[in-house]
Amino acid sequence: VIGVIRRLTPSLGSAPQGTHGRASTAYLASLAAEGGLMTLKKVLEGCYPQFLGVLSLLDSFDNSNMKQNTRDEEKLTAAMRGVAALVSSCRVALKIYERENVGVQVHPHPLSPYMPSTIQKIAFVLNEPRGEDDVGSLSLAAVGALESVLTSADLSELEDEEMILLEKTFSLMSPALLRTEEDDSKNLEEWKGACARVLGAAIALGLCQNKDSEEATFNNNNCERMETWANSLLPAILTAATSSPPTNSSKLNAIRYDWMVLAGACANGTSLVSEKIVSE
Repeated sequence: VIGVIRRLTPSLGSAPQGTHGRASTAYLASLAAEGGLMTLKKVLEGCYPQFLGVLSLLDSFDNSNMKQNTRDEEKLTAAMRGVAALVSSCRVALKIYERENVGVQVHPHPLSPYMPSTIQKIAFVLNEPRGEDDVGSLSLAAVGALESVLTSADLSELEDEEMILLEKTFSLMSPALLRTEEDDSKNLEEWKGACARVLGAAIALGLCQNKDSEEATFNNNNCERMETWANSLLPAILTAATSSPPTNSSKLNAIRYDWMVLAGACANGTSLVSEKIVSE
């Protein structure tokens, strides 16, 4: 395994968007998911820094006069999708480990060393100023990576800086999902669907947290912040979801992103989350 990692990982840092880079990403992510805990850690150690190295190219656009169209969007998108693949693979691997070891959980979480940088890179992309219709492949990759992080990683050790970035990102996503006007753009439909899945996962995470519960995975401060945010957004989502669609809608089956948020929260949360949402 170590030999394979050494042979394949250089392409992840130089050209993750190339055919060899994409094939290597897919192979190593599968290896991480199915190869056991030691293999998972080795793959993360070999691959994750490569992807973060590519995404560090974003730093040169911070507080500078360089324009987005000078970036290598394809390369950055491939690296962001690589991050999402590794994070999702980690979730699969840990579920297999817990199943085979009578529920024993791995501590510290294998993704913990990489989470601060990951949140910063994702938030940088998603919080960039853009037009309503200006959703590119990098933005779609970033929102997908954020969904993977929320459903797979342990965020208990995040610093205040990263929590602020997460809250800002959630706040920017929610207004677009609550508006009733229709969009014809397939790109926007994909974007809003991805945002709905992120908000659903975030609400589930917030409502699952209780500082007195054995299931709590956040430190008290982060737990309270996520719970406060989830409880502040949920009423608006519930109001939208239980309202009738516009009577002048041209679509018989209009996409309901508010329903997607609630469905995602139920899917990712505990039974108590589902009971709360369904009862209300």
